[in-house]
Amino acid sequence: LALSKVCLLWNYIIQENTTLIMSGSFSTFTRTTQTTTCFCCISSFSSSSSSSKQSRQIGPGGGKRRSVSRFLTSPSSSVAKVDNDDRRGAVLFVATRTTGTENTRKRCRKRGVYISTCRASGAYEQFLSGITEKDRKDVSESWEKIMRWKSFVESANKNDEDVLANTKKVTIMGGGSFGTAMGTLLARNKSDLDVVLLLRNEQEAETINATNRNAKYLPKYELPKNIRATTDAKEALKDSDFIIHAVPTQHSRKFLSSVKDIIDPKTPLLCLSKGLEVGSSLMMSEVIPEALERDQPLCVLSGPTFAVELMQGLPTGIVAASENEALARRVQSLYGSSCLRVNTSTDVVGVEMSGALKNVLAIAAGIVEGLELGNNAMAALVAQGCAEIRWLAGKLGAKSETLAGLSGTGDIMLTCFVNLSRNRTVGSRLGSGETLEEILGSMNQVAEGVATAGAVVQLARKHRVSLPVLTAVARILEGDVDPKDAVDQIMNLPQVPEV
Repeated sequence: LALSKVCLLWNYIIQENTTLIMSGSFSTFTRTTQTTTCFCCISSFSSSSSSSKQSRQIGPGGGKRRSVSRFLTSPSSSVAKVDNDDRRGAVLFVATRTTGTENTRKRCRKRGVYISTCRASGAYEQFLSGITEKDRKDVSESWEKIMRWKSFVESANKNDEDVLANTKKVTIMGGGSFGTAMGTLLARNKSDLDVVLLLRNEQEAETINATNRNAKYLPKYELPKNIRATTDAKEALKDSDFIIHAVPTQHSRKFLSSVKDIIDPKTPLLCLSKGLEVGSSLMMSEVIPEALERDQPLCVLSGPTFAVELMQGLPTGIVAASENEALARRVQSLYGSSCLRVNTSTDVVGVEMSGALKNVLAIAAGIVEGLELGNNAMAALVAQGCAEIRWLAGKLGAKSETLAGLSGTGDIMLTCFVNLSRNRTVGSRLGSGETLEEILGSMNQVAEGVATAGAVVQLARKHRVSLPVLTAVARILEGDVDPKDAVDQIMNLPQVPEV
């Protein structure tokens, strides 16, 4: 059987089944679809068999095309006429969503019409068919280039200092979830490293030492044996190679003032705290030197990092930002591992402002969730919030690439869209009708965005920047407006150009 290549003309995409009809000597055929009308093309062919009613499954390709006899343009027609030059055979290629019923098949057979059904190519097959050898080669070469770059960098850095190997003691000021998790990463990466948690509560310290668990914040996770806790600041801070500051922002100034004489002025201080200080609207990179009354080697660590996922060893990225580029690289070497990528930056303002303002935006995102305003509203709100963060941070000298990077957009996405976020949880409960007093009274961890919201407004006023969404959050937290009314007020602001 020599078959002409079937020309399929159809007014929508094939989604499920394709029906092939082979006819004998006939002039009409019955449409085989129940619910779908489609355009099709009929092509005649020559049959080498004397029996024109012999049923065979027809595939595309094959014999010489003799004529295209009819193009169906009437969706309402149930029977199509075949004006065939060669009555020995005609092929109809029909693309359908549903195949005909068995009764339709029987009616067709009585007329000498034989139906075979085959599954149309799926999305995966269509994808594979579109890949050329050149495409495969280009992808392979691109990846090989990345691997060559990896080898080059590793070779160039092989003589660099192994900071973790040379580190003997790290002290973490604060025993919250994030500080504990960051200490755990170091303890896992070096089993003989002395990791000390400096706490204020003696009972909590004793519990950690007795059970190897932070029962208050991370009760499900066992801590490495080389993590210990103490309330003795002198013992904890003595001979530390690095000091990690994980005290909440609003308590940092007082705490740092109390230990300023114990901290070695040359010991690098790594800050995990995010937020702006209430009253002064200062960033932590400004609070720390004021509290210590001196310049201290300082590196800020910030990015999309949930403590529980760090404890689980899941892949995570973070930014180490310092005006001292060499210190940022040392912190990168200290923390970099197969489960934690550390990018370096000298844009301390951009990293800090992103980390502080995203907490306020996360409260707004939670309010949208609590009010059940939908995904469109959530996307619009977060986009507006990102613009407001860019406006204010830009006034302070932040770089646009920092705000669009891991510590900016990355941290915003995690905090605004994931239920593990404390700040998002506060907003969600506010939107659901709970009071702020009820919410904060039931939480055992600090949601920095609550205190930071008012400081953000003060900073915005100082730099003459208008922040509708972030200001609305501050008004809601202070009890000046109901969450739903705040949304209505923002939606009724004047329509403006995209900025």
